[in-house]
Amino acid sequence: RSCACGRISAMSSRPLGRNTRRTSRSARCDNGDGITGTIMMSAARIISTAFVGAVGRDSAGRRIEETLTGAGVNIDYISRVEAPTGRAYVQLTPDGENSITVMALANHQLLLEDAVAALERLEPSLVLAQLEVPKEVTIAVAKWCHERKVRFVFNPSPAQTRMGATISNADPLIVNHAEAQAILGTGSDDPSSLARQLADHFNSVVL
Repeated sequence: RSCACGRISAMSSRPLGRNTRRTSRSARCDNGDGITGTIMMSAARIISTAFVGAVGRDSAGRRIEETLTGAGVNIDYISRVEAPTGRAYVQLTPDGENSITVMALANHQLLLEDAVAALERLEPSLVLAQLEVPKEVTIAVAKWCHERKVRFVFNPSPAQTRMGATISNADPLIVNHAEAQAILGTGSDDPSSLARQLADHFNSVVL
């Protein structure tokens, strides 16, 4: 999984080209990485949960480690690298929509062999993955889960096109509208159509 120190800003509207917007309030988020980080820490309350990823040797990395440890998440498999800890910048508007910009940084230094070795030692029953780490790492993790019949839960964010052939064992694939369009390579705006098309490629889908 990816690991990022986030900054969430409340906006009256999302800025358009050549526009400047003022934020009414802003908050730092050190839970690993947004909603999936929240899921991971919530899961740690009832089951054994571990984080496999990379952080920098900086204050952001230390804060994330402290937050995860405090929530009961095993951080023995976090790689500490020279690159800065990843960053995520979230703009949240009153209608509940958000726009997110991520900087992978340390996340892109997670090595395939380290991720697979961690899975071999952990022997998980479920793996949750994203696309903020190198693509080849995510593909290798999906393959590892497929070969060992381990449930693979996948949130393909940031979305990449035509991923179905390499991650078809996602169960479920968790996507929003834009991510579904990117994966399928379509401009369709019909949620039902998108869901049916995704269901042809993946074990199960949450759209």
